[in-house]
Amino acid sequence: MAQERDRLIYLFGEETLAELDEYDLTVEADVIEAIERFLPLPPGSKLGDARLAIRTVAVRQILDDDPPQTWRAALRMREAGLAQSDVLGQLAMTIAETLREALSNSGPVDPARLAAALDALPLPSADQIAKVLVEIIRDTPGLTADEHVDRAVAVLGPPTTGGLLETLVERTLDHRVEGPLHWLAGDVTVGYFDAIGGRTFTHRLNDAERELGVLTVSVDLAGYLRFDSVRLGGGSELDQFSADRGHLAWTGPAGWLDGFSDGDLLVFTAEFNAPIGDEPVDATVA
Repeated sequence: MAQERDRLIYLFGEETLAELDEYDLTVEADVIEAIERFLPLPPGSKLGDARLAIRTVAVRQILDDDPPQTWRAALRMREAGLAQSDVLGQLAMTIAETLREALSNSGPVDPARLAAALDALPLPSADQIAKVLVEIIRDTPGLTADEHVDRAVAVLGPPTTGGLLETLVERTLDHRVEGPLHWLAGDVTVGYFDAIGGRTFTHRLNDAERELGVLTVSVDLAGYLRFDSVRLGGGSELDQFSADRGHLAWTGPAGWLDGFSDGDLLVFTAEFNAPIGDEPVDATVA
């Protein structure tokens, strides 16, 4: 059938059709073998056996059209421009979440729940989630992590996405608190670049720094740790390097610190555009 051929081509590639005749794709063992041969997981994938099992469920649902929402979701995501690997990833996450819920409730998978979750696909991308997280905290700084996640979930998706979307938002937040977001004491979240914008930082220059032309950033100037690039007011770019985790230093053009003496108090301000998502931040310091 043309419909079945379209699904096989999408999953395994047109060049594999002749070889797929060797497999009875109504038999789970043959589906697993075909996946391992023509649709393998990326090398080094964590939890390989579990991921293969979930991928097998997704592929069988597409081939068997049971439930039909799985293939419809795949088509919808394909038409939205998602790569095949991303489509299969979102299907697998959705199926895994419904299985987890069933196990936690000591019952079978709820078909209506699965269908609704599939109909809610595609899930937002990490970049889309990051943008919403930043927008929320710039509008309402000081939220706790739980409040932040709850508000983001309410903005990003329908209730049918449930725990899966919440998990994605939590993971994205965890990764962004070392970028555009920052956790203060008490689990309070602020926009990192909003917190340092317009502020003055000082550093007491020592003789070793002046002689080496190196300025330590990771203590007094720690507010500047997260810039992707830094330039002086005259346009010269500073080289940022790290000798260890949590350490950052700047080196500049030859003689850039020669006009200062040991013990001088250097005063810095930075001009930059605060990010609206996860984009790079370039700064000019003076």
